[in-house]
Amino acid sequence: MPRILSLLLWVALVSLSAAAPDWQQSYFYDDADSTFNIVDLACPAPKFCIAAGMIDEIHGADRPLAVITRDGGEHWIRQSPPDPPVSLFFLNQTEGWMITTKSLLHTTDAGLTWKKIKSGKGYIRAFFIDSQHGWLVGMRRTFRRTSDGGEHWEDVRDAERIPGLENQITFEYVNFSDAWHGTVLGEKTSGGDATPAWVDPEQWHPSPVSMADGGVFAGITVDGGRTWTWDVVGLHQTLLAVSFPAADHGWLVFGPAFPTDLVSDVVARDWSAWKSTELFHLDHARIADLDKSPAAGVALAAVHVPGKLAETPVPGRVRLFTGKDLSDLHEETVDYRAVARAVTLASTPSAWFAATDTGMILRRRN
Repeated sequence: MPRILSLLLWVALVSLSAAAPDWQQSYFYDDADSTFNIVDLACPAPKFCIAAGMIDEIHGADRPLAVITRDGGEHWIRQSPPDPPVSLFFLNQTEGWMITTKSLLHTTDAGLTWKKIKSGKGYIRAFFIDSQHGWLVGMRRTFRRTSDGGEHWEDVRDAERIPGLENQITFEYVNFSDAWHGTVLGEKTSGGDATPAWVDPEQWHPSPVSMADGGVFAGITVDGGRTWTWDVVGLHQTLLAVSFPAADHGWLVFGPAFPTDLVSDVVARDWSAWKSTELFHLDHARIADLDKSPAAGVALAAVHVPGKLAETPVPGRVRLFTGKDLSDLHEETVDYRAVARAVTLASTPSAWFAATDTGMILRRRN
């Protein structure tokens, strides 16, 4: 009888292990009367990840929050940034920058402390080639560079060649594969100030665009940012996310142009030939992020769209895909409690992480 009981227990444990989701909860903000809207996630070291966002209080003032793990997601500690976070960029395992709604912050101790190096509103992303040379992009045609670690900034004059009013031009992504080759992407609207869809999904209002009244545009430099070549890369589309897997091409996530188009597409853009090729298509979902890891291949995060309209403030079921590349993606099982409007991906050599705007961080061990 003891042997039979032991066998039954072993079978039960095996069954539970087999039923465990591929993406399991690593962290969840479960404080009463508030929610944690995670806006960005970075994993600059094998065991170190940081997620930053805002605590939305039902009663009382909202406040910024960051959570940090230094043991690969086993434990997370809370930290209070001085201003509401917008995005993160880390150069290495100790030095990084945080864009907030009021400033650009800098850390040299892996997020333990932050120092304000530039005040200002409307910044969206920062990218640094090294500790001294960096770029800052944002709303109202903000595109600036520094060569002294952020003490002084100068506007990129070539950005003035993009037609349109200042409040119609938003630079959203900037990336350099080396000191010479860089890419910047943004959107031009036909109306006034517009918040990018990935910044605030709840305020997302997709609309058709054209060369005349708007579009997704890109700028390419091969001389370290001295000169830029500009072109429109997405007509009648909305930019939801971007990844830079190689120096000569990028992956662009385009969302639906109309509220009734329940589709998302990933397009590969060849920067040298200015040519686009569709790589991945998803129905009844909004692709939220995608990333390529040298150690773990490719991951893609999406949110199932409940109902018949792409524009909805209601969180949907989180869907996560992995594979060797975008042509080899397969959907994996996810913790059933994971719902969101936006998802951000990051990776370490041993795991993928996905952070939601509903306060959950999921982990998939490689």
